[in-house]
Amino acid sequence: MDTTVKKIVGMLDDDRMDRRCAAAMVIGELRLKDAEVVEALGRCLAEDNRLLQLYALEALAGQKSPKIPALVTPLLDSSDEELRTQAAALLAGQGSRAAAALLKELEGAPVARRRALVSILARGREAEVMEKLLALLPDPELGEFTLNALRSELDHMSPEEVEAVRGYVTAQLKDRAWLADLQGTARTLRLLGYLRSPKSVKTLLAFASDKNSVPVRLAAIAALRRPLTAAPASDEALEALLRHADDADPTLARAAVDTLRVLPAPAGAAAGLLKLAEGRHPEARKYALEALGRSGSQKVLKGILAHLDSPDPATRETAAASLARVEGAGPALVGELEGSLQDPERIRVLARLIRRQAEGLKPAARKNVAELSLVALEKELPAAEPLLELLAGIDPESYARILGERAQAHRKAKRFDQAAAVYARLDTAGLLDDASRYAALVTSLCALPSKKELARASRTTDPVLRQLVALLGRGEPVASKLLKEKALTPDDLFYIGFNFSESKDEDEQAFGAELLAHLAATAPRSKLGRSAKNKLHLMGLD
Repeated sequence: MDTTVKKIVGMLDDDRMDRRCAAAMVIGELRLKDAEVVEALGRCLAEDNRLLQLYALEALAGQKSPKIPALVTPLLDSSDEELRTQAAALLAGQGSRAAAALLKELEGAPVARRRALVSILARGREAEVMEKLLALLPDPELGEFTLNALRSELDHMSPEEVEAVRGYVTAQLKDRAWLADLQGTARTLRLLGYLRSPKSVKTLLAFASDKNSVPVRLAAIAALRRPLTAAPASDEALEALLRHADDADPTLARAAVDTLRVLPAPAGAAAGLLKLAEGRHPEARKYALEALGRSGSQKVLKGILAHLDSPDPATRETAAASLARVEGAGPALVGELEGSLQDPERIRVLARLIRRQAEGLKPAARKNVAELSLVALEKELPAAEPLLELLAGIDPESYARILGERAQAHRKAKRFDQAAAVYARLDTAGLLDDASRYAALVTSLCALPSKKELARASRTTDPVLRQLVALLGRGEPVASKLLKEKALTPDDLFYIGFNFSESKDEDEQAFGAELLAHLAATAPRSKLGRSAKNKLHLMGLD
């Protein structure tokens, strides 16, 4: 060390703080490495001056010395976060010799310092360090912290280092003395799961068995999630998890369900899922029904359908959602309709599901829906409404035919109000042809009160007159038909003629005039005949 360097190092013990800080900064810039330099910087670290301590830590960066751990470790207890962070970073870069010193510091140090040391040591890969850290897992103060510190480092390890950790952990799990501590064992199992190795599945399944305590089983079941996502789950693992999902302990059951949820729908576990769907825990039942639906297999349809009648609303909802996912379920769902005619709510659920499968329905299934709709309509069952709505969605032609026949039957029996209501449904659905539109017109006129409103009705909004507008627009000879219609009264003809005679459209006005002229000619002395003649005169149509 030359004279200039000695002078700079000597300034680290100067009485003036600014000179000491300046000397530490220069030493850091020059990267001076010497035992005397380390000792002098160590004295600066012991000073209660934040700025000097930071400069000293920067100056020590990159230096390797067995003295550094003892000099720097006390700063891990500092209340200053920046000091703690720089001290930890410096210690982490000191290598295996420093690791041994830090391990010694673990014994008897305050909890805060021990945690800081664990964080530093976890960044290492030495076998001795790893074994020492694993030994801390049962520690009530450091166990959980150590587990999380190791977990955070796993993503930075090479496959060989991860496998080495798995070896250490597996060895611990064979130690009877170790297994006597339940919390330590549980944390060890969780660490094994974090390693994501499919090789760990067999070990974890063994610890998940009924012979172990609840904390251990809980940790093992939860730890299975990551290894099972790293490779296809075996039938043995799926069967075990399905069994645990119905465990008497709800916490264990929930852990099993949470693990199952991260896995693909178990294709070969239909029997186990159907059994679990009858299980004791709502979450497990929900998972089972959802998984059955995701499987897409028609073999499970009957089992899922049974849950549409569950007393639990959540189960019914889940079963319905699962059925919606099963492709080709339409025929089976249609088959359920007949036995549900007395249960309109169940019919509504089935109808909603069938509509989602409408494209895959064959003619036979559509015919079945039409026949059931007719049965329900004739028996006046509450199920008729949802069945007709379903039919309208999957087979509009059959829907129009059934309602048309129904409306005709009402007309024949002079139940004009009921017939008009049926025709109105067809009109709303856009299923009226010209013949049924004319029938709807006559029926609606018969259903109107005897004293019809003669105010200026809108021919585009009045439900009766709108039918006429549509027929006239198609060029239908409506006037001649209406004049021959026995079901209509002179009041009906006057109501129509009066309103249409006021139209701005020439064809509509001529139509109205024709009806009024007929009334004036056939009953000239009646009140309606005189009113018709006066209206024609007022409108200039006589």
